[in-house]
Amino acid sequence: RKVYLSIALGFCCQGILAQQSSYRWKVEAEAGVSCSVLDTDVSGLSETYYKVRPGFTAAIGAEYNIVDQLAVGAGIRFVQRDYLYQNLGGDSWNTRYNNNFISIPLHVGYYLLHNPYHEKGLWIKPQVGIYYEYFTSMHTKGMYPMNIMEGYKGDGSYIRYNTTYDFRKNENHLRRSLFGGEAGIKIGYSFGKIDASVGYQFQYGFSHIYQEKASTSKTARRNSSLITAGIAYKLFSPIRPEPTVTAEGKGKGQKLLAQGNTLGINSRQQYALKGQKLLAQGNTLGIIADSNTPCKGKSF
Repeated sequence: RKVYLSIALGFCCQGILAQQSSYRWKVEAEAGVSCSVLDTDVSGLSETYYKVRPGFTAAIGAEYNIVDQLAVGAGIRFVQRDYLYQNLGGDSWNTRYNNNFISIPLHVGYYLLHNPYHEKGLWIKPQVGIYYEYFTSMHTKGMYPMNIMEGYKGDGSYIRYNTTYDFRKNENHLRRSLFGGEAGIKIGYSFGKIDASVGYQFQYGFSHIYQEKASTSKTARRNSSLITAGIAYKLFSPIRPEPTVTAEGKGKGQKLLAQGNTLGINSRQQYALKGQKLLAQGNTLGIIADSNTPCKGKSF
């Protein structure tokens, strides 16, 4: 019976579904290209444009799987929000802006197809969030016609410049602390502990780039599109989900247990019959012995 019980438990163990490790946390790093532009009204300026210029972005962050497919994340990001100011009227002039920001994003996302915290495979994660950013530096490079403030006469004389903005003086009254919102999508593949992904995010600035005391009343915000590639690593010991038994494994185990019980009952019945038979024989012998006539003295 012990042998049958062992075999039954073995089949039950074989019937338990193979569960992959389940994690809750992961850290990730990503880098890519940023494409930014200054969103402002230049309708009053003839043939004047702000154009997109590519920059660099990189970030590190952490994400936590709250429940099911839902996850929240935060991190720190470096973003170059570069753009080109250009006037094409007459003898054109331009200014290239190189703006560097450090931002702290906070987002919430939902995994589709597969959940990389619990299983391997392809996943898609749409996400939305907000961010705070700090304007660290601004570098400008370009040229403009000489005596432009007095009226340019078209003599072909230009002033070229290459300067870094002094935020201590802050002559243009620029804001350094800004807020915005972001929305995007990531597509990745989970290899177990490691994920690889590519993503797209659009960032919209909520804050006006100028302080209230700035002389301009125009609305001006920096908007960016980020295209990144990243890698993530899941942390801490895996959490094993409660095992579930398949119908096939459970059925085999119950069948073997029933066979073991049947054999046990049959064996008990077999030995019980043998014992009853011996007891009957012993009783019969005892009755015969009691029925004999006692011995007489001389016979003794």
